[in-house]
Amino acid sequence: CVRACVCVCVFVYIHICYNAYLQNPMVWGDNGHSLVASLFLTLCQFHNSLEVEFLPVYYPSEEEKADAVLFAENVRQQVSSATGIPTTDCSFEDLLLGRSAKKLGIPFSSGLTGYSKARRELGVGLDEMKKHLKRFAAMDSNKDGLVCEEDMAGFLQVPIDPSFHSFFSSFKQTSSSVSFSNYLHGLLGPTQTLLEDEYFMKKMFESFDADGDGVLSGDEVPKLPAPFKANKKDQLDFEDFKLLMSENLELVLLFRHCHSQSDAWAGVDTPPLMVPALQ
Repeated sequence: CVRACVCVCVFVYIHICYNAYLQNPMVWGDNGHSLVASLFLTLCQFHNSLEVEFLPVYYPSEEEKADAVLFAENVRQQVSSATGIPTTDCSFEDLLLGRSAKKLGIPFSSGLTGYSKARRELGVGLDEMKKHLKRFAAMDSNKDGLVCEEDMAGFLQVPIDPSFHSFFSSFKQTSSSVSFSNYLHGLLGPTQTLLEDEYFMKKMFESFDADGDGVLSGDEVPKLPAPFKANKKDQLDFEDFKLLMSENLELVLLFRHCHSQSDAWAGVDTPPLMVPALQ
């Protein structure tokens, strides 16, 4: 009922339900009781109580009427303030990502990225996030849900030098390791622009094209991370190269950090390759 009201931006009646369970077996999930255990615990509780609190009717402002997402967020904040329970951006899709994380051998919590917010900010869907989660899990050598500098360098088969350190630091980690959420935002944010930059992609392509014939062949073809060798062609033209890089965004971002001073490319036909380990 609340959801329907929020979508059409009319006033909302808010009510909050409290229960006095020592355990709450009425719900279950991947990190809680199993369905059978929940049923058993429910049967063991002979008395169940429920308290309902009605909050004042919430009327949307003109700004909220024009933006249903803002309206819904402000209603949610009202409930949070009344209960003292913080809000979260976790959704059903986060549950699915958490399950995928468990299947990949990393903690369930690794997949809790705040899917709805990430989709709005990055413009990616669930399937693409799962692809990136698979790559992240492949980097995570000790399967603790965090990737350190050595993990990522080993995955990409590149040395740890100042350029790589700058690249790794761009993921805005709060410690010496990167979570999947930081990896996702640090990777997709800048590379979406870089992939659309024809000048940048041509310069990257030319860095691999040692003989300047417009085709990558033999040792010119970039080496990809072992678990994700998607390239099945012996030769790559520019369009093939762009498609390949769109599936290996870490290499695009790493190259950008190697050439952090883009003005240095001015007047240079073929800049020297600064990532020899990628070849």
